[in-house]
Amino acid sequence: MLTSVASWEYRWRFSILIASQPVLALTVYLTSDRHGTWYSPPFLPTTGYVAACIATLSILLRIHATGSLHARVMASDNPDTSRLVTFGIYETTRNPLYVSSLLLFGAYALFFGAWWAVGFVLLHWLRYQRVIHLEESCLRRQWGPEFDNYCQKVPRWWPRWRSFGRITGICISSHGIVSNIVYVGVWAGIVASAVMSDLVWIIPFEVAGGMVMAFLYRGTNAPKAPEVPPSSSTQPPLIQMPSTHDDGEGKDATGPGNGQIV
Repeated sequence: MLTSVASWEYRWRFSILIASQPVLALTVYLTSDRHGTWYSPPFLPTTGYVAACIATLSILLRIHATGSLHARVMASDNPDTSRLVTFGIYETTRNPLYVSSLLLFGAYALFFGAWWAVGFVLLHWLRYQRVIHLEESCLRRQWGPEFDNYCQKVPRWWPRWRSFGRITGICISSHGIVSNIVYVGVWAGIVASAVMSDLVWIIPFEVAGGMVMAFLYRGTNAPKAPEVPPSSSTQPPLIQMPSTHDDGEGKDATGPGNGQIV
């Protein structure tokens, strides 16, 4: 049952993340004194600036994780797609993109109140735990002791701070921005909302990001969940991962992720 739920969540994890925004806004509105509009609650200027700072940290982490992988592995005539990605930001945390998503959407939820933000982040963290468990099962079957060794050295979530010293600069690239264009739209909307003191500004920026993504990646399908073979199988597992344009959180040969196969 857990595997089937995780498979469904893996396939639709980005859609669930985006849909949770209006659900949160409406829930807060219906359970509060209903000041302002349901999608744009009043907030203190300090709250807006804190949210903007968290969102900026998040988007830099996401663009760096995506861009550095593309620059060091995929941007060549013969990209190496036969090993785990364990360098750079992946030496500090196995899931930099999931960490980035929690930070970014936690920043959005902060406009509705600190406790709502905590609950919102916790909800998505629990979802990601199931998804990551599915992904790691496939990676463990594929790589065995090599992946186990990586997991022992690098935390799933909390960064290993001593490894940051080996990261040389922040990789900002057009590939990192374009492949995460919806997240860039969310970030821009949060910053604009903080400056204008009105959360309504997140709507046009996020919609614009979604329209750009839909145009660039039109005709593609939702990613399938990794196929976990029976434990008795002697054949290597077939790991079906999405391309980078599905939601920027995939773990395939063209996009970063925890212990990514590239």
